[in-house]
Amino acid sequence: MPFRSRGIAALVLLVLSAVVLGGCLPAHKARVDVSDLEAMFPELDQLSVTAYMLETSPDCELFMYARGAFSANLDDESCGWVQGHPPPSSLVKFDQRARDDLTTLKGAFAERDIPISLAFISRGSDGGIRRATFAADRCVSYEYQPAWRSLPEAEKNETVTPIDANWWKRDDCP
Repeated sequence: MPFRSRGIAALVLLVLSAVVLGGCLPAHKARVDVSDLEAMFPELDQLSVTAYMLETSPDCELFMYARGAFSANLDDESCGWVQGHPPPSSLVKFDQRARDDLTTLKGAFAERDIPISLAFISRGSDGGIRRATFAADRCVSYEYQPAWRSLPEAEKNETVTPIDANWWKRDDCP
């Protein structure tokens, strides 16, 4: 009997490995501590960042900040184009300074182990962050609005959860 039990255990392990490697289980959702995001505000403010987008390849990056709107791929309108942000004609290809500034910002996120792939920031007349959305993955985003009074309504198939007086979490893959 012990041989049969080991054989079944090995089979179960093999099937689970195939499922995990084959991507059949739900994707891991990134977790971010909003205090770590708030710790990033000085770097975001120093550069006056309003948008930051990193897709899975370096061919699709967007960086909008005090110096302008930069895209890694001007030929692909879907790369860096988001409703409500500058049209593709206002985007320019990364220059070395923009590339260096983005590398510095990416390094600051990495130092704090914050897996942010997308950020959109609205600034007030004083230049400070008035509202922001930080996407940790394709499912979860963290939204900042100081002293919010009521949560936004959840869309179909999503949840909106309060974190504190300034933050809530939106999950599109509940």
